[in-house]
Amino acid sequence: MRETSVTIRLMRMVAEARRRRIFRRAFANRDGMAATEFALILPIMALLFFGMLETSEAMMANRRVTNAVNALVDLVGQEKQVTTSDVTEIFTGVTNMLEPTQASNLTMRLASVSIDPDDSTRVRVEWSRDNQGATPYAANATYTKLEDITILQAGVSLVVAEIDYEYDSGLTNMVIGSPIDFRRTATRWPRRSTRVKLCTPNYSTCW
Repeated sequence: MRETSVTIRLMRMVAEARRRRIFRRAFANRDGMAATEFALILPIMALLFFGMLETSEAMMANRRVTNAVNALVDLVGQEKQVTTSDVTEIFTGVTNMLEPTQASNLTMRLASVSIDPDDSTRVRVEWSRDNQGATPYAANATYTKLEDITILQAGVSLVVAEIDYEYDSGLTNMVIGSPIDFRRTATRWPRRSTRVKLCTPNYSTCW
């Protein structure tokens, strides 16, 4: 009886030792599988994280551009006349609204347009100015960027502001292969007169 009891006890100890070895091997294999799975999933998780971060930044940039183009046209629409120096200061203020941005990627344009008195189907440029101090649209040139010219009234000018901003954070270029170009246009009727004139700093010439 005693020998049988000892034998059974030894058999149980051997079986327990085997189970422990099996469990150790199983856990060791599971750790290896987990490491492999993590290595496979990590690039996807990183892409999702940076993709969400980049999308958020791009949406904020888009919102800033929209707010800026509306502020630009609204500031000019409040005046009866503005000088070229005034316009330069307005451009500077609007650029500050867009920070942080790269000014080299930013183009702003202002123009006053109206219906041609000799051709009601043509929209003509009265004056224009951009943030580089140039004239993007020649005086009396045809302006083709209004979607609906029927809103224009004879004898009344419309102030138009345009902003083009190339958003490129580096990561955007790597993911989609090119920067995102935000183009926004806003219009306002002059509030205090039928048209807003652009004048030289000493008001010797107005358009």
